[in-house]
Amino acid sequence: MFNYRIEAAARAAVASVCMAAACLLAGGSPAATAADGVYGDPAAAAKYWQQQSLEDNCGLVAVADVVGEVTGQSPSERQMIKLAQNTPSGTNPGPIYAPRGDPSHTNGNGGIEMADEVVLLKHFGIKSTMFWDKQPDDRTGLPALEHYLSDNRKIIAYVNL
Repeated sequence: MFNYRIEAAARAAVASVCMAAACLLAGGSPAATAADGVYGDPAAAAKYWQQQSLEDNCGLVAVADVVGEVTGQSPSERQMIKLAQNTPSGTNPGPIYAPRGDPSHTNGNGGIEMADEVVLLKHFGIKSTMFWDKQPDDRTGLPALEHYLSDNRKIIAYVNL
């Protein structure tokens, strides 16, 4: 999904921010090697992108994008919301998706927890692993992101600036 051009300025900015990435282990055809800072296949990924209509469901449309890239069939935003409202959360009591202020979500902000994206991807038969910047290894950061995209893995990345 985030197979975008990685610019030199973005490298410096992203290197200093907190980055949590769900690095999906779904394979596919080998991706082209990096040329001019482009990793993965942005044109192929773009056809599964969809605009979110709610402020708190970016994770749901990100999962839909990856599902589309891996399976060729992208669920709609509405389908993802319904699925998440009816699937138990792995991190909170209650469902994966809850509206803002719902007491079943400990953060109170609604939406979904990043870790629940792994649960949703599993629903579609897509094996995934979540990595974040606090892990003491080299599975996160721009070099890792470039490597995953070059290996044709699908990425959901959260960047807090």
